Amino acid sequence: MRDDLKVIRLKEKPNFTGFKIPVLYPCHYIPEKLIAFSKMKNEMNKNSFVHFYEIDEKILPFARNRGNYISNINQFQGAIGCDYSMYRNMPIFIQEYQTLLNHELMFYMQKLGISVIPNVRYGDECSYSFCFEGIPKNSILSIGTHGCIKTEDDINCHIKGIQETIRKLKPEALIFYGAVHEEIEALLYCKKVFYRKFDSDTSSYYKSVFEKNNPFLEGFEFGGE
Repeated sequence: MRDDLKVIRLKEKPNFTGFKIPVLYPCHYIPEKLIAFSKMKNEMNKNSFVHFYEIDEKILPFARNRGNYISNINQFQGAIGCDYSMYRNMPIFIQEYQTLLNHELMFYMQKLGISVIPNVRYGDECSYSFCFEGIPKNSILSIGTHGCIKTEDDINCHIKGIQETIRKLKPEALIFYGAVHEEIEALLYCKKVFYRKFDSDTSSYYKSVFEKNNPFLEGFEFGGE
């Protein structure tokens, strides 16, 4: 099935938006497990999706030498799209460049037959004119929140970004990497958007250590990140 998909997509000519951003294919599969890009080489369980929710230094090798990593990624069920940083205080032209880089790498993987869940990364309202370009409607989409909802401004930014994601893209479901703030949960409930949350690697590590030392509290949820 994947080989057939690869042949079809290799023959197709890419479509581009007005911002010259490649138009991505939708994905309709929700993974059971995620593995970080930097850890995939040593991961024995291939029944998971590779994610790029790591600091830029750890995922920069993929942008520089993408062909060297495709065979490894291809061993897994799929990937969540690239997530090179886009901060609200970045100059707008850098935000545009990071958006183009993320989308171009996602499209590269899709053309090679890899199932890619499009990643949505936005800054403030100024980024809305380009950050959603090329992302398919009615698809499973992913959003990273780890380290991004520490302040009230961060939370408000994510609420506005998710509102705009839902309005423009009408996602089939949302995947979150990291904590989901209660105000965001309330928004998703009101908008009737199904979502699934995956703990960040940092949160999972501390949670496992905590539960090991406090087995009677196993299963309790930790706070925001």
